[in-house]
Amino acid sequence: MTELLLKWDQTGERAYHSGVEMGALFVQGNDGGYGDPVAWNGLTAVKSTPEGGEPQDFYADNQKYASLSTVEKEKGTIEAYTYPDAFAACDGSAELTKGVSVSGQRRVPFGFAHISYEGNDAAGQKAFRVLTILYGCLASPSERSHETMNADVNLTPMSWSYSCTPVDAGEGMNKTAKVTVNERGVTKDKFDKLLAKIYGTKDGATETKGKLLTPQEIKTLVSE
Repeated sequence: MTELLLKWDQTGERAYHSGVEMGALFVQGNDGGYGDPVAWNGLTAVKSTPEGGEPQDFYADNQKYASLSTVEKEKGTIEAYTYPDAFAACDGSAELTKGVSVSGQRRVPFGFAHISYEGNDAAGQKAFRVLTILYGCLASPSERSHETMNADVNLTPMSWSYSCTPVDAGEGMNKTAKVTVNERGVTKDKFDKLLAKIYGTKDGATETKGKLLTPQEIKTLVSE
């Protein structure tokens, strides 16, 4: 009996993505370089909502002549219950004096990294770690709401929309503002090595600061 070659819902192939943690902020300096990573606590969501990339049709001789894609822009939203002090400059705030800040200032660009998970029906919810890195982010003003305390227990959520400026991704590639690294594809050892480079390490009294690696630096590290 002839069977179909393609198979669906095989054991270990029912994959899904979940979670967000280990957020790290990299504030961009005036020279275009990124500073040391700063832990971002209280993350609740990181949403990617890219814009552009739609096909644009061109006509000639009374017929469709070509279809080209528009430039894609990386945009999204970071949601959290709090943010690191270093992010204040990225949110357009500046310290007037100790304990006093003013808004409406220049918004400093930043880089951002976080971990999520790829799971499946066989290995569970955290089968593989997924590292996402964003470059050249610029936050937009966002709504802030303060509500009265009542019988319900609530925390005040915050969110920041951002748009990114892409960086060089290497020869033969378009510029990109987002790199995603899946532990399933690069092995655990290489993924751990990558995390150590980006988040930094501590061995006794010896500390090694993390660094926001470029797409090419990531490629070199995971290809070794």
